[in-house]
Amino acid sequence: MGKTYHLRLNAIFFVIIGLVLIFIDNGLTQPNIGGSAGAFQRIGLSGRTKAMGNAGTAIAQGYSTAFDNPAFLPIQSSMQLGITMHKLALDRKFSHLAWMTPLKGEAGLSLSWMNAGVEEIDSRDVDGKHIEFLSYFDNAFALGFGISPVPKKMSLGINFKVFYALFPKLKENNQSIKSTGIGFDIGVRYQFIKQVTIGVMLKDIASKYTWNTDGYWSQGSTKVDKIPLQTSLGISFTNKQTTLTIDGQITKQRRIIRLGGEYVVWNDQWLTMALRTGLDGLSPTFGCGFRWSMVRDFETSLDYGYIIERIAPENTHILTWTVYIQ
Repeated sequence: MGKTYHLRLNAIFFVIIGLVLIFIDNGLTQPNIGGSAGAFQRIGLSGRTKAMGNAGTAIAQGYSTAFDNPAFLPIQSSMQLGITMHKLALDRKFSHLAWMTPLKGEAGLSLSWMNAGVEEIDSRDVDGKHIEFLSYFDNAFALGFGISPVPKKMSLGINFKVFYALFPKLKENNQSIKSTGIGFDIGVRYQFIKQVTIGVMLKDIASKYTWNTDGYWSQGSTKVDKIPLQTSLGISFTNKQTTLTIDGQITKQRRIIRLGGEYVVWNDQWLTMALRTGLDGLSPTFGCGFRWSMVRDFETSLDYGYIIERIAPENTHILTWTVYIQ
């Protein structure tokens, strides 16, 4: 037993070292891929995950579990409803609303809506004269499902996503230009040993937007914008008070390492408080969380995240509110 345990710990050590060696050469210096399609999906969601360096592949928890890794849906302990609001630079807006529930401890289900956008885009003609203010909105609607074929040891999950983007009132007759698309995510969770979890996530499989401007301009066309495939591998260590996690993520354009930690400073039957920090590439992250009992069978939590941005002119604030129904 002891020998097997130490062999597993050695395996974890070499996996982590391998992750660092694979990513360290360019994982912290690759160009940002914010200009690619579906950029709002790569921001990250909940205050907890963002405060822990956005390293959520192996620690997915809470109402946004399906976004981080749908394979963790079956192991959630209660039904949850939550909302997240991001305060971003450059007049950008980003929010997320989701519901999830475990199904008899063997499966889990979630429904979610993600919305991003920006308003008051200054439109000008070729002479530089102001024409009007434009706006743009992006939406992703997702159905997530997870199942545990090996209870308490391994689980699998999938997200089916529908995208809807909109440029409202872009033409003189107030017509809007719209785009739709679909995509998939697949996740795996494996309980390596009691305190160590491995998570794998393939995000935005065959995901794309299709734009059709026929009928808007005399030379309209159809254009397909593919969303970059993201592959993530995460390892986490958890005991009663501490969670440590490391994620490695690969896209065609970049590789990146994410680190996160959480320490529970208070935990009793009425209140739980935690402090969090992490590193999202080269962006330091910080935050805290509070969960308390409201009435019988109801609990609620607030999670706050603060990200020191490398590119945006202002740092980011995230606040997540969740209600738990036992």
